[in-house]
Amino acid sequence: MPLATDPEQVFEIVLESDKDKPVDIQPRFMYRYLSMREFRQVGNINDSIVAEDTADDAVDKTLKALSVGLIGWENLKDRAGKIIPFDPGKISRIEDAIGAIEAQELIAKILRQHPSISDKKKLDLPSESDTATPVTDVRE
Repeated sequence: MPLATDPEQVFEIVLESDKDKPVDIQPRFMYRYLSMREFRQVGNINDSIVAEDTADDAVDKTLKALSVGLIGWENLKDRAGKIIPFDPGKISRIEDAIGAIEAQELIAKILRQHPSISDKKKLDLPSESDTATPVTDVRE
């Protein structure tokens, strides 16, 4: 099953500024793997952000890009250190936890869709399919 259509397949993003924190307190963002349509959507939104005339429009587009495929976050805190619970209907809460640089980093990582180390290990397991029989060219 393709990663984009498998609901069990998720990748986590940890911002570079949080990589040195203990794993149990690292803020993490969980995303589904994007379909090509979603990838195009996020890429097009990202490309258009710099052309916006106002900060409001740029932030709105950034939030839209960040929301595509987002299924949760953990350990995300506001400036007062209070945990911001994930609520898919209130994605704008992220505005209180990250800056513009971190938002762009997240978008870039969403577009790269790198699996976590544990997901990578699962993906590297040998295939259960018969690899001895070559695929027949459908054009024949």
